[in-house]
Amino acid sequence: MERMDWGLLAAVMGLSIVGLAFVHSATAHGGQAGAYVVRQGAALLIGMVGMILLALLPYQLFQTYAKPIFAASLLALVAVLIVGTRLRGFKSWFHLGFFYFQPVELTRLGLAAALAAYAEARARDMRNWRTLVVPLALTGSHLFLILKQPDLSSALSLGPMCLAILYAAGASLPALAVLIGTGAVALGIPLAATYFTIVPADPGAGWTAAFVRRAFAERGPFFGFWGGVAIAVVVGWWFLRKFRVPLSKVSLFLTLGVLGVGVTGSFAVKHALKDYQRKRLIAFLDPAIDPLGSGYNIRQSKIALGSGRFLGKGYLSGSQSQLGFLPEKHTDFMFSLIGEELGFAGALLVLGLYFWIVFRAYDIASKARDRFGRYLAVGIGTHFAFTGLINMGMVMGLMPVAGLPLPFLSYGGSSLVGAFLAVGLLMSIYLRRYIL
Repeated sequence: MERMDWGLLAAVMGLSIVGLAFVHSATAHGGQAGAYVVRQGAALLIGMVGMILLALLPYQLFQTYAKPIFAASLLALVAVLIVGTRLRGFKSWFHLGFFYFQPVELTRLGLAAALAAYAEARARDMRNWRTLVVPLALTGSHLFLILKQPDLSSALSLGPMCLAILYAAGASLPALAVLIGTGAVALGIPLAATYFTIVPADPGAGWTAAFVRRAFAERGPFFGFWGGVAIAVVVGWWFLRKFRVPLSKVSLFLTLGVLGVGVTGSFAVKHALKDYQRKRLIAFLDPAIDPLGSGYNIRQSKIALGSGRFLGKGYLSGSQSQLGFLPEKHTDFMFSLIGEELGFAGALLVLGLYFWIVFRAYDIASKARDRFGRYLAVGIGTHFAFTGLINMGMVMGLMPVAGLPLPFLSYGGSSLVGAFLAVGLLMSIYLRRYIL
């Protein structure tokens, strides 16, 4: 028992208890607070049992059976598209009689185990670019199936988790930079096109601004614009070489490759994302882009957070939340509710607990007895860090409204159980750090 990570367990349980209390607060005026709390409490108990079982189970079994676990996770994602239940526009749930279950919360762990097992098996070759093809294909298969649901929020966390595992395994920084750049171009083009379509042009803008807007709306100017960017890259590289700046031909080809693959991938991203999803991702720049949707949510969330001041308005006393102005307060905007009722002090406490969980995950990774345990702990820690950062940034209007729940706090049985199972794997790695 002395080898248990009691600090991690205390932080997880503390957040979960706070989550139960504020699920009650969020639903108190709806007449169904008891039902919500009971369902969340049942998920908490199931998650705790699962955490204990995984902590007692040697985590190396996930390395031994990584291939069948990954295959099972793919089958689950395919099955939910075929026989799953559609809720709120997403075909992401299995209806299991008394409750609904979202398999992506488990398949994410299956993907993390597969990536960690592959990285451990190819640890000596991770700096080879060709070695990255398999982990990218594994992640891409999950991304494709999740976006078909279409569950953008769950898909978003897979990329950072994959990149973190590859980085921990020794993948070269230029390779990771190329992947990030390619993804940024592929995602940025459809979002920019959506922005220019919604936001009216400034009458005083010059012809350059008008051409850029046309480049994201019409096919001819589009290819002309990106062709011009490619030519500018080549000319800039040539001039820098003339001034004896040490740039290799590889850097030129990599930059052009990022542009080419990113522009090509933007067409796939454009068809994968729905119009409302693109609006949600850019509404934080200007709430007027989606005034009745995510823009409204951001405004009400910021009002709720600001009105809490330092000590908050008191439990069950938040005007924005209790009077129904704050939407989705029991799920996506739980942090806003906490900030309104507990103030800056309560929000800072929650932030501190999240920081401690992420810190413990990375510390467990640094002390793991093998590379597989290290990579798996890094993947789990990155998932917690990314989801927490995006959700908290979203409610403050600093990040896109991605719909990511806040682990351990937001209402949702699948999310809570999945988070506790992830902690169970961290506990298993921590308990066996000295076992030979």
